[in-house]
Amino acid sequence: MKFIADLHIHSKYSRSVSQSMVPEELDRWADDKGILVMGTGDFTHPAWFKDLKEKLEPAEQGLFILKPQFKLKNIKGTFADTRFLLSVEISSIYSKGGKTRRVHNIIFAPDFLTAEKINTQLGWIGNLKSDGRPILGLDCEELAKIVFNINPEAVIVPAHCLLSGTLVHTKDNLLKPIQDITKGDFVITHKNRWRKVNEIFKRPYNGKVYHIKPRYLSLGLTTTAEHPFYAIKTHKNCHRSSGICKPSHIDLRDCKRKHFKSYKPQWIMANQLEKGDVLIYPRFKEVFTNYKVVDLKEILNRSGLETELRSGFIIPVGSKITAIKQFIPVDKNFCKLVGYYLSEGYTNGRDLIGFAFSAKETHYVNEVIVLMKEVFGFDKEPKLKINKSGGVEILFYSKILYEAFRNLFYYSKDIQNASTKALPVWALGLSHDLQVEIFRCWWRGDAGYTVSRMLLNQMKMILLRLGIVPSIQVYSKEDHNNSKHVFENRTIKAKYDLYSISRLTVFEDKFELLKTEEFSRFKSITGNKYGWIDNEYVYLPIYNIQTENYKGEVYNLEIEEDNSYTCEFATVHNCWTPWFSVFGSMSGFDSLEECFGAYAKNIFAIKTGLSSDPPMNWRLSKLDNISLISNSDSHSLQRIGREANVFDTELSYKAIMDAIKSRDPKKFLYTIEFFPEEGKYHFDGHRVCNIVYPPEETKKHKGICPVCGKPLTVGVVNRVDALADRPENYTDPRRVPYKNLVTLDSIIGEALDVGKAAKSVMKEYEKLIKAFKSEFNVLLNAPVKEIALASSAEIAEGVERMRNGKLTIEPGFDGEYGIIKIFSDEEKKNIAKQSSLF
Repeated sequence: MKFIADLHIHSKYSRSVSQSMVPEELDRWADDKGILVMGTGDFTHPAWFKDLKEKLEPAEQGLFILKPQFKLKNIKGTFADTRFLLSVEISSIYSKGGKTRRVHNIIFAPDFLTAEKINTQLGWIGNLKSDGRPILGLDCEELAKIVFNINPEAVIVPAHCLLSGTLVHTKDNLLKPIQDITKGDFVITHKNRWRKVNEIFKRPYNGKVYHIKPRYLSLGLTTTAEHPFYAIKTHKNCHRSSGICKPSHIDLRDCKRKHFKSYKPQWIMANQLEKGDVLIYPRFKEVFTNYKVVDLKEILNRSGLETELRSGFIIPVGSKITAIKQFIPVDKNFCKLVGYYLSEGYTNGRDLIGFAFSAKETHYVNEVIVLMKEVFGFDKEPKLKINKSGGVEILFYSKILYEAFRNLFYYSKDIQNASTKALPVWALGLSHDLQVEIFRCWWRGDAGYTVSRMLLNQMKMILLRLGIVPSIQVYSKEDHNNSKHVFENRTIKAKYDLYSISRLTVFEDKFELLKTEEFSRFKSITGNKYGWIDNEYVYLPIYNIQTENYKGEVYNLEIEEDNSYTCEFATVHNCWTPWFSVFGSMSGFDSLEECFGAYAKNIFAIKTGLSSDPPMNWRLSKLDNISLISNSDSHSLQRIGREANVFDTELSYKAIMDAIKSRDPKKFLYTIEFFPEEGKYHFDGHRVCNIVYPPEETKKHKGICPVCGKPLTVGVVNRVDALADRPENYTDPRRVPYKNLVTLDSIIGEALDVGKAAKSVMKEYEKLIKAFKSEFNVLLNAPVKEIALASSAEIAEGVERMRNGKLTIEPGFDGEYGIIKIFSDEEKKNIAKQSSLF
């Protein structure tokens, strides 16, 4: 019996998968596609497993069919007879042989009892509820042992985190704990820009974690072993300094080889980092937008205070209190006042703004009084209060300023005290000449100390923008309270951790801070710099790596486009990357034996990805005894069958697996493939810079993007070249053949010159399914003339060109799908003109 099988998909319980991926819909869509056997996907997920047991009933050996009460009519108005085969994909992320391994394996199970036993054992290892494709810290060899010990008839086919409390820089809250981040939040990526969070992952973890501490930002970051940092592998024991080789050695005769010239930013796992390697951290140059003017009326409207306007000034309704300017220019005077307030200011009662200076700081009192008058138009004399130690408090009474300061300079709406002080986010985008005034006046009051972690991080960002790297320390409240502190016969207990910028290393001194009295003491420190900076990044050597055992939840994010996010003191990559095949560039394995150990003999097939086709895999002689299968890995109903397998055998689990294992072209007729160039990682490249290279060009450029100087994303063709022991055009007539197809909706869309999701495409699609019973029958078998009669000559022409391979293809790279063109732009114009005649 000849039939088509798509054995690997995902259910609605997997991340980024359509909620329509349910048995009822899969049943009828498979029939319209022309697929007889569908993999269920995700059988390890408890809710999906329950759905499958409830809605499926036994058919042939190892196959199942949807129960009649759940069936829905297809496009043809009939009921389908789709068979289902139990399948799941497991993501294994673990360390082996000193490397981090990341492999996705597909498991096929012949019955529900086998699947249930696999679920039980894997459930002891990880959280199966978290995702339809579970992430397990499980060695592939151990996975194989578990599966084959449960049932030798089961089949494994290889396919292609941070701790709770980690603070991530997000758009709505500059310091957001990773466990509080939600889909749709925006984070700062390693490319110094905002990008959206697409997914959040959480899993239980029990094992070793790594605390990576760089110079200056020494609080560092704690992660699981496999989490990648944006970093550089450095040359240690430089001839001159016995430290790392770095760009400042460019003119030094003692530094003979200038190793720093070959440094490349890369993503390095936590457990592969060493002391002296360099973490790369953004300077937040073009991340934030700024304000030119603050409209106090707009702020007061949010506060609920009733006011009225008189000649550009704001006055509270029913009050004769001092009027305040409505529009406040964001200039140097404003920024100086902001700095003083963040260090010494406070609000109290309902209308008090105060500044408290110590006896050593009284020379700033008159400056603040003048600034309040010039900035806000406050024309009444403030009250001065002198305390016992000679300090001075300046007291300004104004309901308007009280509400304005509460809204502008605290990040909490409920609590306004020293621990919640912060700049408005737009202040982080001000020009450098304004930001230096904020920092300078804040430093005069607090000398780098604050109990506000938010404010500390904002000053960190300002300093990095200015070319100054702060050394950040924390003195915990627990450490403070463990010892006795007495002031005027009172024991002082700390309520908050105390953060400090203990010293400044000035790489760029555009505003000559080192010549001023406040900062001159940092001249000697600046002469002995660790690391270096450039226009976009600061490069911080690692000085300490600590490990400890951790048990609890760990988290990770998936970020659109850039696949990275900036935490408080480090920049890290998604744990998810696109190269997790057994031979992928991130898996670390070069052979099945290395991956599966003693169980490699049980592996008789691998799944090719969308970015490769069988001939690419035939170049590896180590795969001569391995069958190549193709499946859609679909996340939506429209995409099922985009890759599939065609068999001519009896309909049963055993017959299908035997056909795959035999590699007999009489039983396993052929695979249906994407054009591999259409896959997202076919060629190498750099999407942001629009650079696309075949492997030979990548080698010429030494793997570096010629536009931005960063590493290129290596594609599948390059990886095959690295492993292959046969020439590029090698063929093997003994192997199961293949056919490259383009999906029918893509062909129709091209013919109509509209997107494939257009209603007109679906209308033509349904006409063709009704005429020829299935999509695959249209693509593979239907006579072209009959297709033209049932739809249009243009669609028929598109199908014929696809069958003959007469296509123009722009290869996919760096996460961008390749572009298939059936018709040229000129032909599309002619199609549009012809369509307008009817």
